[in-house]
Amino acid sequence: MKNANRESLYEQVCHKSENLPMKIYHTSGVNLHWHEEYEFIMVKNGSVSCVINGKAFDLTENKALLVHSGELHSIQSCSGAKIIAIVVSSTMWEDEMFGSIFKEPIKFSSVFSYNTPLGHCVIEILDQITEIYDDKKFGYGFLIKAKFLELFSLFIESQSFTYVQKNASRLPDEMKNLMNYVHEHFAEKISLCTLSSVSFYSQTYIINLFKRYTNLTPTEYIIQYRLEIAKEKLRNTTESNVDIALSCGFNSETYFIRAFKKLYGITPFVYRKQQKSP
Repeated sequence: MKNANRESLYEQVCHKSENLPMKIYHTSGVNLHWHEEYEFIMVKNGSVSCVINGKAFDLTENKALLVHSGELHSIQSCSGAKIIAIVVSSTMWEDEMFGSIFKEPIKFSSVFSYNTPLGHCVIEILDQITEIYDDKKFGYGFLIKAKFLELFSLFIESQSFTYVQKNASRLPDEMKNLMNYVHEHFAEKISLCTLSSVSFYSQTYIINLFKRYTNLTPTEYIIQYRLEIAKEKLRNTTESNVDIALSCGFNSETYFIRAFKKLYGITPFVYRKQQKSP
């Protein structure tokens, strides 16, 4: 197995919108990755499971989650779930005054519920940011910056933060190696026995690693990774379902369609049609 490092999970996407150091996404889920930006996740319909540095969080409507810079995270949704992800650089609220308050690494609260006073305010501000971003009226960038300042002022006022050791939570090398093997060989036949033979870890140890850091079994992770690659092919190519299925490691078109519908709630045909709709 090739040596792996954390950089293989770095999301090489420019999260900028015009002159703003942020971008808002409407998504149904993403595989394990990390980025320098912070990310606020809100569920507008249905429920999702988020994993941050190996810890699982179940999110439903009227809840929000904050992913800090550098944290490894994934989002897996149930069928029909609608997720809003606000990916934003800390330059939106950090300045010299902010730095003078926090001279050591900190971590803000991560989970917010509309039923609590703090969570109610946080979710309302995030909804306002999303509305301003979508409307893009005159001066919207300034208004969004003001909302983020309001949001983090709320965190400071309520002391919703803790001091943490820098770079405290990272994936162990064993897990990085296993994930990199899946990413490099997803088109091939991969079993638990395969992972064990290429890594020299016991099958039980591998299962425990995947459950701890992805909240999935190895087989579930492999299938979800293959489906993410398949989604990209459905969006960006004209390949048939059969060709996509075989190139992504599925042994038949039927199995591919069944797995796709089970995870995303729709068939590959419907998904491709939705992507082509204006």
